[in-house]
Amino acid sequence: MGPAIQNLEHLLNVPTGCGEQVMAMITPNLYVLRYLKSSGRLTKSLYQRAIRNMKIGYQRILDYAHADGSFSAFGYHDPSGSMFLTAFVVRTLKQVKEYIHVDENVIRKAINWITKNQLENGCFHAGHHVFHELV
Repeated sequence: MGPAIQNLEHLLNVPTGCGEQVMAMITPNLYVLRYLKSSGRLTKSLYQRAIRNMKIGYQRILDYAHADGSFSAFGYHDPSGSMFLTAFVVRTLKQVKEYIHVDENVIRKAINWITKNQLENGCFHAGHHVFHELV
């Protein structure tokens, strides 16, 4: 952990790529910002960099939203949204909005899509394409 803690600024990157990659790059900005703030190590330049990256990431993830409120790895190129990615977007945007403006309607539409796609047994169908398979 030592080298990672010493070089946290290397985790502050501009989110790029497909929907999942954008989300995977937004979250380190959020968590590094929180950690540096709580440990008293947050500088003005690191704060500004993290905020800028989260704003860019937020704008980019909107490109992967479907009209029904869901999100997918390749946006309108995918036939429908991904439960995993939509839940990840909701969770992250709820946290990111502490630092940047996030349209609450984006979050609300995504939550509505998630609840409409809940199975009768309470589970959620994983469904659809996930770019990075979890092992």
